[in-house]
Amino acid sequence: MDDGTLYTFGDNSDGQCTGLALMYPTPKKIAEELKGKIIDIFCGYNYCIIIMGKENIYQFTNYKIHLDNGDMYSWGDNSYGKLTLMEMTQNINYPRILQILKGKYVNYIALGYFMTIISTSTYDNSIIKINKEIEEKNNNNLKS
Repeated sequence: MDDGTLYTFGDNSDGQCTGLALMYPTPKKIAEELKGKIIDIFCGYNYCIIIMGKENIYQFTNYKIHLDNGDMYSWGDNSYGKLTLMEMTQNINYPRILQILKGKYVNYIALGYFMTIISTSTYDNSIIKINKEIEEKNNNNLKS
């Protein structure tokens, strides 16, 4: 299980493990159709959010990423709209992209019992430029 694949198991009464079975007693591979690197996983009460990124994504602190370079997905119990999908379907059994956050710079994410809080900010291209310069310098040092 060290190939970057996402697995889940346990109670699935609200779709939090994806799929339609009520329980998965052994690890079940999920999100096979999602391409990219798993940046982070968040779990709330019977729901999950993951951030997937491309290989060249820049992550500056734990949760600061720009979602032009990645996507955020949610699934599970959607009580009170906590999956932030802009719909009121009760349970979402498969990962769904959060379109509302495309192009946003995500700072922090907190999941609770009946709510989700996502903090965004203005994206600063100078950070990318600085990190690219550091990366190029490190690459040049390795070649020397």
